Amino acid sequence: MVARVVAVAGFLVAALLLLATAGRDDTETGFLIAVVVFLVVCALVVVLTIGLARSAVEAFPDHLRVRSGFGQWRTVSASDIATIETEASRWSGFNARDARRRKLFAVFSVYAGFRELCAWLEQHAPGPWGAYVAPGGPTKR
Repeated sequence: MVARVVAVAGFLVAALLLLATAGRDDTETGFLIAVVVFLVVCALVVVLTIGLARSAVEAFPDHLRVRSGFGQWRTVSASDIATIETEASRWSGFNARDARRRKLFAVFSVYAGFRELCAWLEQHAPGPWGAYVAPGGPTKR
């Protein structure tokens, strides 16, 4: 949320600078290029934060509903989950994969409901979850 607000503010500042200098003969080309690059970067950050905010995993008694970024909602049953492995990032999360090693979903410990999802996986997918949390398992703990 903070990144999105900062990016929107940066986008607006860059747009105002571009509008203020448009049509002026004394504006340096380097400044205009820098403002346009800043404008594009801020717009990309806004789009990426919106995509990140749309990512979700919802647990139901018999399945999970998963959406990653701008993708569509998908249904994942507990039996689809073959392995759970550590996500290499500073937010410590994990990826769930099917038998063909396709990523079903990724979650991070900073996500709302992370503990509840872990409890759901422990109850509904005990094999993959047990291998994930076991010493020397996929997490190399």
